[in-house]
Amino acid sequence: MIGKRSLTDVQIAGCFNRGLGRLHGVRLIGGAAEPLYEPGSEGSIAIIRYTRDYPASALHELAHWCIAGVRRRRLPDYGYWYRPPPRTDAEQSAFFRAELPVQALEARLAEAAGLSFRVSVDDLDRDDALASSAVKKFEDSVLGLAADMVTQPVSTRAAAFEEDLRRYRRQLLESHAGESAASLAEGGAAGPQGREAA
Repeated sequence: MIGKRSLTDVQIAGCFNRGLGRLHGVRLIGGAAEPLYEPGSEGSIAIIRYTRDYPASALHELAHWCIAGVRRRRLPDYGYWYRPPPRTDAEQSAFFRAELPVQALEARLAEAAGLSFRVSVDDLDRDDALASSAVKKFEDSVLGLAADMVTQPVSTRAAAFEEDLRRYRRQLLESHAGESAASLAEGGAAGPQGREAA
């Protein structure tokens, strides 16, 4: 059953692992303390690890994978630069530039999965007017690029996975609607006593 009509992290992983993951020799796995991409080698599959049981982390890591080219997919964590907070203004700007396409795609995937999306600035210790202005500008850029991706997908893998999520969620919603209708037909709406007995 789908909670609030959105997909869980397990459903997102299942959708990916049965489709694009199988096709490309990649497996999405949750439960990690920190996200990590481990490239496959001869005879082994690549692993995308997302944080704990967070659907947003699963989608964010999948966005990285969808965007990464062949060369980057051969490198641990795609060879991406990462500087943990606190960051200087220049370092935070570089973070925003690197994350813009990833978070825009994450926003598209979140919509497909029925999830809400919030940009991640990854430096919550800063609380000044300049930081606030930069975050608002970043958020506007992410949402603008996400809107552009409707007609100009960032990659064929991104477009395919977005469609896989939409199709899977639609199937689950239709299945849930069918179960609800069957429950009503069997007397599930007969009042509290009928529901308790069911």
